[in-house]
Order: sequence, then structure tokens, then C-alpha cells
Amino acid sequence: MLMIIPSEVGRQGESLFQLSRGLYIDENRNIYLNVSGSTNYYSNGQIMRMGSSDFSYYYDGKLMTVTNTPDGRLDFNYYSHGRLMSVTYGIRLDFNYYYDGKLMSIVGAPYGRMDFSYYSDGRIMRITNTARGTVNYY
Repeated sequence: MLMIIPSEVGRQGESLFQLSRGLYIDENRNIYLNVSGSTNYYSNGQIMRMGSSDFSYYYDGKLMTVTNTPDGRLDFNYYSHGRLMSVTYGIRLDFNYYYDGKLMSIVGAPYGRMDFSYYSDGRIMRITNTARGTVNYY
């Protein structure tokens, strides 16, 4: 799930793991986009603009692009079943998401590979990262 949060919230909370300058993931596999500012909405309730960031969506309502984020322009791509497949930003940087029933790994710049281990209730127990070590959630 992709959530939009104000930047002040994105920099707080021990349960958020930073993927890039503007993307975070929590122990429940929610992905947070770190943007802030006044917000304008489309008539269907989706965010049109937050601060200086503009949002566009696929026909089925999934987030397609966000411009002017801390990472620049973000492009979101999905598998046919709706799960997030990749986030591309800049001209050469991207994250690819891999699943085996649940999110198993995220591979990409700038932090290399992140592997996820889970508790029986589905919360993330551990994130092991090739560039930054291991984070355990209790």
C-alpha cells in the first residue's frame, strides 16, 4: 500500500525504514511518500497536488507519477494483480519489489538489496540490507 505522509512525520517514528530520500517502509509493508505542504484534491478524493508535488493516477486509481519529490519525479509500476512492481526515479535509479505471497525483497539504488523476514501475524520482523545492516522490529 502506498501512503502519502507529511515530511515531519516521515522523519519521525522508529518503525519507518528509509528506502531513499523520500520513500519509507514500515513494519506492516506500507510504503510512505515523504512530501509536505498544502493539499489539493481531485473530485474523487485523490491527491492532485501536495506542496510542490503533482500526482497522476492510472485509470484504476493506482498512483502513477509524482513530480517534485525529494527524489525528483517518481514513476510507479504495478504487476497485473495490483501489487507494486517498481518505483523509478531519476534517469537510472529504481526499486524493484519481489513477492512470495508477501513482500520478500526490494532491490535497487541507493541502498542495494533489502530482504524481509516476518512474524506469524504478517508484521515485518527484520529488514536485512546489504548497505546498512539489519533492523529488527519487536
